[in-house]
Amino acid sequence: MILTKIEIEQRKDRFYSLMNEKCPDWDIAVFFDRVNQYYFTGTMQNSVLIFLKSGEGHYFVKKSYKRAMIESKFNNIHEMTSFRDIPSIIGEHKYKNGYVEMGKLPMGLYNMINKYLDIENVKSVDGKIAYQRSIKSAYELEIMSEAGRKHNKFLREIVPCLLKEGMSELEFAALYGHEMIKNGHQGMLNYNMFQPNTASGDIAFGENSVYPTAFDGPGGTKGLYPVQSKLGNADRKLKQGDMVFADWDFAYHGYHSDITQIYIYKGSVSDEMLKAHNECIKIKDMASKMLKPGVLPCDIYNKAMTTLNEKYKDNFMGANNENVKFLGHGLGLCVDEMPVIAPRYDIPLEENMVIAIEPKISFEGTGLVGVEDTYIVTKDGGLCITGGMDDIIEVN
Repeated sequence: MILTKIEIEQRKDRFYSLMNEKCPDWDIAVFFDRVNQYYFTGTMQNSVLIFLKSGEGHYFVKKSYKRAMIESKFNNIHEMTSFRDIPSIIGEHKYKNGYVEMGKLPMGLYNMINKYLDIENVKSVDGKIAYQRSIKSAYELEIMSEAGRKHNKFLREIVPCLLKEGMSELEFAALYGHEMIKNGHQGMLNYNMFQPNTASGDIAFGENSVYPTAFDGPGGTKGLYPVQSKLGNADRKLKQGDMVFADWDFAYHGYHSDITQIYIYKGSVSDEMLKAHNECIKIKDMASKMLKPGVLPCDIYNKAMTTLNEKYKDNFMGANNENVKFLGHGLGLCVDEMPVIAPRYDIPLEENMVIAIEPKISFEGTGLVGVEDTYIVTKDGGLCITGGMDDIIEVN
């Protein structure tokens, strides 16, 4: 799974073509986000990446320059002590239009741009790089497919053996994370969103899967206390008849797969919840068949909502009147990427986008049911890379 120089050069060439087509006024593009830097260079350092319209790319590394030289096959890697070193390499020029990552750019770094790079108009590059990263190369699809295979195997073969009566939710989450790493997960997740405050997914027993949460997803977790509201609750113990909700992305060589798996521990699923779960399977199957080039994500969402049984609409994709307004999301180097299957997202799908579809229905006081799998957009519809096993797993 080596990121080759050819792959890096192709990504750079695609970026130049995209910017010249969509933003012909651009003079300079500046990247501070380490995930974007990894995408273009193959390393993640304390650094700044600059592309000039003239065709030059420059990677300025404060720490660790030595590691960057070991890991990266990017041309023009420079050691720097501060941002003031940049003009001495690229020259002191006045740039009319500079494109930077506005979505997560701290004001301190923004001021550094103004101080050491003379840019008249600062504009956002976020949408352009998000679009480019949404269309995966063969190299990326190979890694994501392997992540999906490992993820599915872990949920089917390992997780049922971890559940023990009387264990706390927090204990289960700790074992879950430990075993994920033993089975290939890299141990951390990356997000595009600002301040996700999590390195894990949603792990919950019973009613805790619908506990109010700040995270923009259909599931919930109670967590330990307000400052740690994500990774399991110490007081909630597993008991017979509990539903167990597991929605934790698997990250492998930087790339993510996404599956939600529901378990029932030493009990049976009620008819009401089983019907709702089957409704989610129906929605997921319908949506996945529509994952074809040219289809509008908003059309997929709207068809899902018209297909959904009316009695589930109040509890679809969330609880506590805090339902999220999407059905699925892109993923790759981050969990939350373009495109989004949402009511106003009208940018057509393209081949080799990767999308997780995750319909879920909540039951207050009982928990959440539903499914999620990850798909590649193809001309024949979504190609599932995570197994597509929708059943609620019984653990006895």
